Order: sequence, then C-alpha cells, then structure tokens
Amino acid sequence: MTEDDYVGYFEALLMLKEENYNYEFAVAINSRVRVGPAIYTYYFLKQIIQKAFGKKINIDCTYYPMPLTSEFKQRSDLTSNSVVVLFVATAVSLIPSSFVTTIVTERLNNSKHLMKISGMNTTAYWIVNYIFELAKYYFTCGVCIFLIWLFDYYRKYLSILYVLYGPAMVSNTYILSFLFSKESSAQNIVILLNFLIGTLGSTVILMLRGFGSKTPTLGKFFEYIFAFMPNFCFNFGYNLLLNRILIYVIDYEFIWMFFSYNEVIKRFNLLLSMIIYLVLEIIIYTIILFIIESKYYNYTKPKDEIIPTDIQDELVLKEIERANNSEVKIYNENDISNNYNEYTVRLKKIRKEFIKTGCCQKQEIIVAIKNLNFCVEQGECFGLLGLNGAGKTSTFKCITQEFSPTNGTIYINGQDTYNNFDQFKMLIGYCPQYGAIFEYMTVYENLEFYARIKGVKIIYLEKIVNAMIKEMALDEYIKKITGNLSGGNKRKLSVAISLLCNPQIILLDEPSTGMDPEARRFMWSIIHKISKIGKKSSVIMTTHSMDEAETLCKRMGIMVNGEFV
Repeated sequence: MTEDDYVGYFEALLMLKEENYNYEFAVAINSRVRVGPAIYTYYFLKQIIQKAFGKKINIDCTYYPMPLTSEFKQRSDLTSNSVVVLFVATAVSLIPSSFVTTIVTERLNNSKHLMKISGMNTTAYWIVNYIFELAKYYFTCGVCIFLIWLFDYYRKYLSILYVLYGPAMVSNTYILSFLFSKESSAQNIVILLNFLIGTLGSTVILMLRGFGSKTPTLGKFFEYIFAFMPNFCFNFGYNLLLNRILIYVIDYEFIWMFFSYNEVIKRFNLLLSMIIYLVLEIIIYTIILFIIESKYYNYTKPKDEIIPTDIQDELVLKEIERANNSEVKIYNENDISNNYNEYTVRLKKIRKEFIKTGCCQKQEIIVAIKNLNFCVEQGECFGLLGLNGAGKTSTFKCITQEFSPTNGTIYINGQDTYNNFDQFKMLIGYCPQYGAIFEYMTVYENLEFYARIKGVKIIYLEKIVNAMIKEMALDEYIKKITGNLSGGNKRKLSVAISLLCNPQIILLDEPSTGMDPEARRFMWSIIHKISKIGKKSSVIMTTHSMDEAETLCKRMGIMVNGEFV
C-alpha cells in the first residue's frame, strides 16, 4: 500500500491555519486502524517540509507495533476460544435432530410395526439404525474436527470425546424419541434441548467456575447435573481443553508452587470425568433403550372373562356363539400354515380399554372395542363396516399385536396367538390405515425391502417384485420416489406390500382411501381376485362404504362403539 493509498484509506486531512511558516492542521483518522495516527501525521508533515524546502527532501517513516502484553494476549485467546466453542457446540447440537425424526416417523406411520410383522427382529432393527447413525455422525463430526485442526484449535484428547460422544448421543436420542408423537416437535425440542444444555450450559458453567467466590461450587453442582446429556459432556470437555489454564488455577491452586506449566498439563487431565460419564451413558442408555422397547410393545396376556351383551340381532348372536364354541381339528406344530380348522381367524370375547390420565383429572376408561366376536374362513373376505372411532383399526392392532386386548383370545388356524405370534406373523399381510412406506425410496425399493424382510431368496426377488408391480399397475412409477406419488398410488403400493408372498391372512385397513373412482374399481378387482377367485387367502378389510363392503365381502359386520349391531 502506497502513501497515497493510506491517505484515502484513513479518511481526510484538514488545514486549519497557515501563516509565516506556522501551520495548524487536523487529521481525521479511522480509529479502528492503529497505524492511522502515525501514518497520517507523517504524511502531512512530509508535505509541509517539502513545501518549505523543496521536493528534493525525502523523509521515510517506519512503523512497528509494540508487542502484546500477556494479559491482552490471554484475553484475546479466551475470546477466540469462546467463539470457536460456540460454533462447534452449535454444530454438534444439530446432529441428533436428524436421527430422532426417522425413528419417530417410522413408529408413528406403522412402518416399524409392519417390519416386525414381516419378520424383522427388533434387536436387528436397532442395531442397523445404530450403525447407520454412527456412520453419519462420524463423517459429519469428523469434517468439523478436521476444520478445527486446520485452524489450530485442535487439542489433545479431543479425539476421545469424538469417539465416545457418538454412541452415547445416539442411544440418548433414541430414548428421547419415545416421548414424542409428532416428527416436527421431536426435531425442534431435541435441537433446543441440546443447544440449551450442551451449548449454552457448558459455557455458563465454565463462567460460574471461573468467577466469584461462591459460584465455582454452584458451577460444579450443575456440571454433574447436566452431564447426563452426552452433548454437554462433549462441549464442556472441548471447552476445558481450550480454557484449561483457567480451571487449573481455580481447582488446583496449590500445584503451581511445585510444578511447571507442562507438568501440570500432563499430571491433571480434566477430561477424565467427562470420559467416564460418556462411557457410562453408552452402557446405561443402551440398556434403557431395550427396556423401553420391551415395555412399549409389551403384549400382556388378556383376561378371559365372559362379557355380558345386550345385543338382540339374531345373526350377531349366532356369530358370537360360533366364535366361542369352535375348536381346532388337526394341529401340526411343524407346518402351522396347513393346519386344518374351520376358521383361519377367530376372535373371541375381544375387549380393549384405554386409560386416559391427566395431571388434574381422574383416570378415565375409554372402551375402543366393547365385545367383538367373529370368525373368518379360508378364502373368505370379511368386512368391518363402521364410522371413525367404531374400533375397526383397534381390532387390527389387536390381531397384529401392536397392543394387547384387555380381554379375549385371538386364534389363527385354531391356535391362541398369545405365545405363538412369532410363528403366525409370517402368515399375515398387513396394510395399515396410513401407508407404512418409505417416502425417500422408489416404488421398487420399497417392495424389495419388505420382500427381503419376508425372507424371499435373492434369485426370486426381482421376479416377485416385478410381478407385484405389474399386478398393481405401478409399472410407470417403478423408479419414482414414493413421496412424489399421488395418494391413490401410495395406497396401491401399501396394498402391494401386504400381498407380497401370498400371505394366508390379509388385513386391509381402508385400502381404497384417497383413490379416485377408477382406481377404486381397480383395487376392488384385485381384492376380488384374491379372495373369491384364488380362495387361498382370508381377507379382513375395514371400510366406510356400504357399496364397497357389499361388492367385495362375503360377510360383514357393522361396528358401532366397538361391537357388532
């Protein structure tokens, strides 16, 4: 930069008075630049001298700043470290939000339950998700660590926090996912929780420990409280690494009389407590996750009590008698799909109660299914007709063991499903009320995924999937992302998933919802073909439409308030 450049850069020179070689002038400078006063004064004095004695006289100016004091340097480092910690902590706080949304969505749209019915092992589900989320974390956070190293803010032992934080954070996030019933609220609250406790909490606690006579004890107290969050352990640990001298002076005043700075760093590792916390969190949160999973889907044995009924309809009473008096004829444990019985599915005295609780309210018992009894023969299409809230979907959830009925017994091929459902679930094809599909996968990939879970061999996989796509007239959408399909085509895909591998029992929960008349007629033809022409599968379907029920169903029951009328 030349002298003329400095003049333009540092604003203006003002000549106030010039008389008999007496000059008065003012310099308008940019105060943000420390070299401004010296450079400007030099430039103006040079012009005055050259005016008096000629241009031949040349004056050089040398500027060199005074070295920074140790106090100023420490203050500058502390400010820079705080800014770096804030940015790193914010980035790390955003990572768990991407994990929780997937888990919550799969639980709410029944895709997780559908995977379990299709043959997926619950432990395998969590392990696969765990590995995938860890891979995402190590890559994302690894880029962040690389940037830290690139700008010389990497500290020894940070790699330990990097390795341990991942498993602890994933387990903690999975546990939090059970608290939410909406994907959006799960994402927002997890971000907020990690930001408040991990990002702001770690900074505030370091300030409490560094200032005042009473605040260090308070800071330590909250440090142990907040350490239950893995995000706090990572951020606070990194904060300690960058500002460790401050903590050494506070916690270990006596050591400065005996050890040099380097010896102190080697002998006292402040990360030990955070490392121990993270290791314990990995173990404890993983155990808690499997306990919650087992309790959340705990299928308790229903009661077997006689439920009085005031139903007068002769056909309904006859169905109740038939459901309560049928017994298995032949039972073969080695081939449960070929057991001879009058009925493929039989529901006997089914009742489901939910307990509604509130902080200021008494417990209220809500009866979803009052007293349901019916039988379905092989090759029969049985319809459950009723309005919203009649108990149709709750009936399907009892059959598929999404939750257990309060009372009654469910039989498949004449056998109680309470203890044997793992054997019978492979006989069931289920289309939930809300499509349990992966909207970020293509039509083909969705069908391939569920076919693999059902155990289809690789050599038959492509043939079976393509046949199902052709059967449901989804050929033109085979490579299309499912999320971009219309509502009718999404329902077609959900039904296609339930029909994979020709299951003996097909449960269709409002299969034609959201379809236009032409697509609805097409769906009816598919269901008619399965139940009446092939007569290999028993179909139970729910519907709001009397027209649909009369067209497709051999028999149907009209449900009102959880029972047939």
